[in-house]
Amino acid sequence: MISNLELREISSRIKQSNRKLFMNHNDKTYIAHSANSHGKTQTMKEHCLGVSKYMREFALSESYANLYEFCGLIHDMGKYSQSFQEYIVGNGNKTKHSIYGALFAKDKRLLEVALPVYGHHGGLPDSPEMQQQMKAELYSEEEKYNSICKAWLCEIGKHFSLPSNERFLNLSDVLLQELFVRMMFSSLVDADCLDTERHFDIEKFGARNTLKLEPEKLLRKLQKKLREFENDPEKNCLEINKLRNSVRSFAETKANMPQGCFSLTLPTGLGKTICSINWALH
Repeated sequence: MISNLELREISSRIKQSNRKLFMNHNDKTYIAHSANSHGKTQTMKEHCLGVSKYMREFALSESYANLYEFCGLIHDMGKYSQSFQEYIVGNGNKTKHSIYGALFAKDKRLLEVALPVYGHHGGLPDSPEMQQQMKAELYSEEEKYNSICKAWLCEIGKHFSLPSNERFLNLSDVLLQELFVRMMFSSLVDADCLDTERHFDIEKFGARNTLKLEPEKLLRKLQKKLREFENDPEKNCLEINKLRNSVRSFAETKANMPQGCFSLTLPTGLGKTICSINWALH
């Protein structure tokens, strides 16, 4: 027969064991990227926070900063799955992850964030196609999705509030909304690549120069190049170059118009690239 003292000791050991298991579960380290040349892995928390920091810096304006930051925080959410964590340490097959962060954004009625997150490895999807894939994934992997959300919220999400997308919804033109999504997508790809490079190749990352945009300086260089063309008698007399100069001059007169979406429809060879650069710098 077991004495009361022994029962208390057994009970105490069980409680200690349960407490240890609970702590291990909460303290679990989730890995985003495998070991670099220094033998160090990158945790999910490090990567998500790193990408979100870049995204905030890349935001079109301060009023969109929280939305951009949120996009960075959830972009790799799917890596919190058990199947990905097994894969990253070499114990499983490659598994998709982008769709889960996109699902989370869509659940929060942030479709403009879901699109860049879904496509940050494979390119921007068509919205109907993406939503069909999401529906199928949720139907077959709802338990997996819920587990991912729980892990992300526990480690990262609880420290951040859901951003407002009111400013995006108030954009008057659907083309402006499309441009916004494309800009966010481009920013996310850059932010993800930069933070991944920071982990795998710190020397290359540290050697990068941050160039400052200097429109006046760039415009002087462009105008110098254009003058070289204009001062070349052989090139200047060609009818095609006269047309190019005319189109470029016309576009330049529109440079002081209010901000918005502009289209330029020209046949191949009429200088759309230089025309657009000249307009943008002005």
